[in-house]
Amino acid sequence: MKKLITQHDIDLVIGKLLRVGVIVSCSITLFGGIVYLFQHQGPVTGYGAVEKAGDFRGAPEYLRGIGSILSRIAQFDGAAIAQFGIIILIFTPVLRVVFSLFSFVLEKDRLYTAITLIVLAIIFANLFFGLH
Repeated sequence: MKKLITQHDIDLVIGKLLRVGVIVSCSITLFGGIVYLFQHQGPVTGYGAVEKAGDFRGAPEYLRGIGSILSRIAQFDGAAIAQFGIIILIFTPVLRVVFSLFSFVLEKDRLYTAITLIVLAIIFANLFFGLH
């Protein structure tokens, strides 16, 4: 009996997933950067500025949560659009791990299924309970 999905098919889909994820995230980030430059013509002040040695403020608070980023995208905020592109770039390999999990389940490979579940648990634990 012939398998419906072969390992080669899975490898092709994972490769396309990674390529599309990177292309989409880079396109969104580039678009957000261009929008940001048009919105902030001239020198940008107060964004990651160093007031004294060792005092780096980092990104504004609204760029640190997915909900606030999405609401600012609706307002066409260039920095939020670029940040969303970075989020997509971060989640692209996570999607690859999820897809690999389904691949290992289809292959009935218990060892790699267990390892992949552990990796996903670590990723999600750090995502939800990591340092803030």
